[in-house]
Amino acid sequence: MVSAGTSQRARLTRDASWVLFANSLNLLVLTIVGIVVPRMMTPTQYGIWRSLDLIRRYAVYVNLGVSNAMGKTIPYLRGSGGSDGISGIRSNAFWVSTFLAGIVSVAILGASFVFPRESGGFYRYGLMTSAVTVLGVQWFQFYVFELRANKRFSLLSCARIALALASAALWIILLRILGPLGLLIGTACAYLGVVALLVSFSPVPSPVGITWRGAKTLIRTGLPLALIPIAYMVMTGIDQVMILVFLSKADLGFYGIAMTISAFLYFLPEAIGQTVFPSLLERFGETHRVSALEKLLDEPTKIISYVLPVLIGGVFLLVHLPIRHYLVEYTPSLNAIYIIIFGMHGMSLIMISQNFLIAIGKTRTILRMLLIAIGLSVGLNYVALRLQFGVAGVATATALTYIAYSASILLVTYKHFFATRLGVFRKVLFLYLPIFYSGAMIAITTNILHVSPSAALSEDLRTSALQVGMFLVLCAPLFYLATKTVGISTILHRGSMRGH
Repeated sequence: MVSAGTSQRARLTRDASWVLFANSLNLLVLTIVGIVVPRMMTPTQYGIWRSLDLIRRYAVYVNLGVSNAMGKTIPYLRGSGGSDGISGIRSNAFWVSTFLAGIVSVAILGASFVFPRESGGFYRYGLMTSAVTVLGVQWFQFYVFELRANKRFSLLSCARIALALASAALWIILLRILGPLGLLIGTACAYLGVVALLVSFSPVPSPVGITWRGAKTLIRTGLPLALIPIAYMVMTGIDQVMILVFLSKADLGFYGIAMTISAFLYFLPEAIGQTVFPSLLERFGETHRVSALEKLLDEPTKIISYVLPVLIGGVFLLVHLPIRHYLVEYTPSLNAIYIIIFGMHGMSLIMISQNFLIAIGKTRTILRMLLIAIGLSVGLNYVALRLQFGVAGVATATALTYIAYSASILLVTYKHFFATRLGVFRKVLFLYLPIFYSGAMIAITTNILHVSPSAALSEDLRTSALQVGMFLVLCAPLFYLATKTVGISTILHRGSMRGH
């Protein structure tokens, strides 16, 4: 007879495997697309597309947090034994978010007519397309939160894979036919197509279950949750806005490549975070004790601290290959890439910590820190631009902002588990030590095995392969700590345990 613990371990291993597989495949697809698509456009065209693509990125936040509230409330109710109202929560979340997204879509559609058809054709039709994308993004996000809350990670992973593959195929095809506008049309079609597939597995909730009281409760709960990702997007996007204002569209294209590549590093932290977060909420719903969440928080954070610096080192040593030998026009982006990926380590470290603070009701604390980080980012980036440091200076300012913000989140998080400030400080410093070690190993590797910027592709590949091999050997202590201290299977298993 299979024990409950064994069954839970098997289920969580399966869920984690799905998420890791989906994120890895998405990483592969985005890598290919990230190389092919810029190659098919000039840096200026790429920058213009990125400017309108910001609408898609911000579209997930137009629902005042009702989907976020659903994603938080369902696991909590399940953990506390009060799951009777889940159906009503689902109905209110879907239709309220659709209504709010519809308002935004109409506003964007109206704004599109400001641009003349002749000279402003791209922005006119691009905004029209983006109005449709806003609805598609909202419906997709509704299903993301619902599937995650219900731990249906296999279906969620399949949906994300389908979205990545559909977007990549449509982008490449329509870019050839319609130019940059084809990217926007392809995005809209991909979202709507995947949503149609999800509806066949989980039908659209009936509007009969909508109540004003239920909608108001979701908005009251979700608005602070929605403000967090909005402020987060401002903090992580203000640098691109300032580049657009102070520099050029081509510079935004260079920086866009750097941000796209650095975003790839999120695939592992995101997989761990998605697997653990519902269990954090359920566990808190069961016990109502912060101390009961310590292992769910600490062990995933450690694994990210140990493993991500190795991935960052791999990116650092290999990223020049596609840039110098394929995307030659984007060579100025290399310095920005080398800098920003180290800042991403800090942002990945707080993947679980932010969810922990949300679970225990500390959303205002996160918002205050985000507002401070936004001000810091604006100030540092302004100084970098005034000193004419270019996109590399912006990357440095942004990386410093990320490190400062992540350190503050970790300090606030771990003060719940340590009696003294010194204990909290030592804990946070310990989490940052692996990235310092990785940086030192990168420096040793590149000094011993130097890659010439003018090297032929064959020579460059050979030297880079040797660099990666040497770097991995030097990082053996990190692998040892990851496997001995917090083995991945153990972490994920404990993330699913509901306590005894």
